[in-house]
Amino acid sequence: MKFKARLRLQAVHELVRVLQALEKTTERDVVLLLENPQAGGVKLIVQQQPHAAGALDVHVHFQQAHLFEDYRIVSKSDDTIGLSLEIGGLLRALRSAQKHSAELMLVKLSKKDVEVLAFDIYTAHTMALAQDVPVRVLNAVQLSNCSAPALQRGADSMGLWLPPALIRQMYFKADKMRALDSPIRIECKCPNLAAMGELDRASSQITLEVDNELVNMRATFTELERMREDPVTEAQANVNANDTHSGESQPNPRSAFVQRDVAVDGRYFARALYGYHMMMDPNRMGAAMSTTSTLLCGSLFLWSNCIMVHFPFESKLGSASYYVS
Repeated sequence: MKFKARLRLQAVHELVRVLQALEKTTERDVVLLLENPQAGGVKLIVQQQPHAAGALDVHVHFQQAHLFEDYRIVSKSDDTIGLSLEIGGLLRALRSAQKHSAELMLVKLSKKDVEVLAFDIYTAHTMALAQDVPVRVLNAVQLSNCSAPALQRGADSMGLWLPPALIRQMYFKADKMRALDSPIRIECKCPNLAAMGELDRASSQITLEVDNELVNMRATFTELERMREDPVTEAQANVNANDTHSGESQPNPRSAFVQRDVAVDGRYFARALYGYHMMMDPNRMGAAMSTTSTLLCGSLFLWSNCIMVHFPFESKLGSASYYVS
């Protein structure tokens, strides 16, 4: 098993921001999934095993070519390696490169007393800094479990665009609801895909609600745009197409609108929305708030058993998906 590559210096800042977001949204270790060059991806995964209700799973996908140069990997698992490691250790190595204005950063899998991800950092003064991050190499079974949750797909599954300004508003509302320590019910009302040619696309709405013995809190966001593509296709999610919720309502093809509601853990939903702001470059946040382009928009997907909040990175380096159940 071998891995060696040169980390692109322009990607270090983005990686630090993503890892900081993960550090604030979870207490668990992260899995660094190094795929073979044919697959072309590198993933950071935080998930609960086995997948369970009331959980937050995060899958961050990077384009391999945007992250590494001279990428070399060999393993018995189809040249794919999974490493479990502490987020803090990886952050320290990357921050060291930032602090010393690195001009070259090499990384490789090495065996010392334990398996480590070894970083060699070279500066303009040819000074070499070494940073070792202890890792645990995943076996074939553990590697196969590094996948998105199986989604219960129904005919009324749906996806909506979330403009940056709306994500900010929604986060503030969800954060207040989170403090009530009750599930948040997310209700979406969208135009029927079959009727979208006749309806205004920006006619969807999302309602967040917490209703318990002490208080009822509700917030509705209107004039949202439903995606024309099937949300499963858009998210490239792992779906069991034959598994549908027995109690879900099937939309009437003649109906102009369809409705879906899902109850999720309020803490994790707020963390997912917070992740967008942590992963966005603060220097570009102002421009993002005023844009109407979907390039910087997040998206919300609803299935019978969970929701997914999906964010692209504005640098086109990759994207992040938060699964909340």
